[in-house]
Amino acid sequence: MVNYRATIMVVDDTPSNLKILDQLLTPLGHRVLLFHRAEAFLKAAAADPPDLVLMDVNMPHMDGIEACMAMRDVPGLTDIPVVFISAVNTEEEKVRAFQAGAVDYITKPFSVKELSVRLNTHLSIWKLRRELEDHNRELEVRIRWEVKRSEGAQLALIRSLAKLAEKRDDDTGMHLERVRALCGILVSVAREEEAFRDRVDRDFVEYFPEASVLHDIGKVGLPDRVLLKPGPLTEEEFQVIKTHVSIGAGTLEEVDRIFPGSPFVRMGIQITRYHHERWDGSGYLEGLKGEEIPLSARLMALVDVYDALRSRRCYKEPRPHQEAVRIITQEAGSHFDPRVVALFKRVEARFAVTYERLSSPQ
Repeated sequence: MVNYRATIMVVDDTPSNLKILDQLLTPLGHRVLLFHRAEAFLKAAAADPPDLVLMDVNMPHMDGIEACMAMRDVPGLTDIPVVFISAVNTEEEKVRAFQAGAVDYITKPFSVKELSVRLNTHLSIWKLRRELEDHNRELEVRIRWEVKRSEGAQLALIRSLAKLAEKRDDDTGMHLERVRALCGILVSVAREEEAFRDRVDRDFVEYFPEASVLHDIGKVGLPDRVLLKPGPLTEEEFQVIKTHVSIGAGTLEEVDRIFPGSPFVRMGIQITRYHHERWDGSGYLEGLKGEEIPLSARLMALVDVYDALRSRRCYKEPRPHQEAVRIITQEAGSHFDPRVVALFKRVEARFAVTYERLSSPQ
């Protein structure tokens, strides 16, 4: 026996049949709803889906098979079990009923005991199916939480390494905070832009600012004599500087090998490897050009240059905001993707405010 109160909708154009089924099902503890027309049943079922439907085949206007087929197009009703009760006992009619989605077909006159057993069987299956779906949803939520927790642990570990790299050439310790915030501003307007909408989805918006802090992680592998040199670099020293791109990407690829599947790490690899590429192909390490450069790296390139121009380093003085805007604008089409520069121009005032707010520890 089914040990829960089910909602059963009965659809039959003959009042005596409805009365008989009501008298049979109600004493079993079920909630029984009666309908003379299939159209009225469909409207009520869409508003309050039942656990099971008992339906006659031959009815005026819309017959039972048509109603069963219509249920498959109504959200919430597609999987509701339908049992036909009909005086028609032809093989053709039964085949039509099962093709429409019925789970059972009972011919009239029927045995009350047989009907009760069959309905209990279908209700039990339906109850187990819903419990399984609920369990799967709970399991999915738990898995997502575990994935987030794992990603959080990875993020904390990698951020620590990124902070270590930052300390090499940024005394304030605020460079990564500024980069994260500025990247968040830029990607928020990129999602609104038609040219980028197919690539900048919700995950991109979520992961890009976090992954941006990894862009210079490879600097941990550079010698101080080169990284902190106050004067111009020799060609040999510049070649050494370039290696931070491959060092950083290689480090993150090792993380991805140990903890595969993290979108945060994968985006970090893209940003780290390609953020020194230039739109005109004159960047490093691979000399990529235009759309060959991943969008994440193109966005990162602009933010990185803006922050570098505004910041004081051992080898240079800081530039004011308007001068940074002028330099970046002039570099549209050469260093930067012109469309990314257009995005920047829309939010450059927010860049200025954010940079000032995060220019030094509070």
